Amino acid sequence: MGFFVLFTNTMIGADEILRIYKGKDVMEKAFMHSRSSMQPVYARTEEGTRTGIFPSILGYSMMRMIAHRCNLSMQRLKESFQE
Repeated sequence: MGFFVLFTNTMIGADEILRIYKGKDVMEKAFMHSRSSMQPVYARTEEGTRTGIFPSILGYSMMRMIAHRCNLSMQRLKESFQE
């Protein structure tokens, strides 16, 4: 068991800051998962990079919503698309 200290310059309460901090793990795992299925994006500008990544992030977000509403794991949802 470890300890950590969170600092903020906002007026958000400690409970909310902790919830946001713990939620970052969900986003990091989602990004790692989506990266494994993304094609390389070759862009010369930041806008081009965003344009290339946006459909993948949008698709992953939609899959997560479907999985959540159907009470399925992401693995099971992906398997159902392959059947």
